Amino acid sequence: DRGYSREGVEKEYAVHDTHMALVEARRKDIIPFCLTVDKAGHDYLKSMCGDMGYEVLTDIWSLPERLPMLYRQLTAIR
Repeated sequence: DRGYSREGVEKEYAVHDTHMALVEARRKDIIPFCLTVDKAGHDYLKSMCGDMGYEVLTDIWSLPERLPMLYRQLTAIR
């Protein structure tokens, strides 16, 4: 796997690789959605997800409250 052994390149490679997996999922009529608990999440999820849905939580303690709301929103799309 190219990129995982070189510092500085591995994050870029991982973001691109994940983006391609999300594109392939969309081609199979799967609606991807990414969720991260990371204050810097916007830095990589914006390029990773493009116009696909994602959410960044900055605090792990907000997850139990936010998760049911996200589930309702995501299942209502279909």
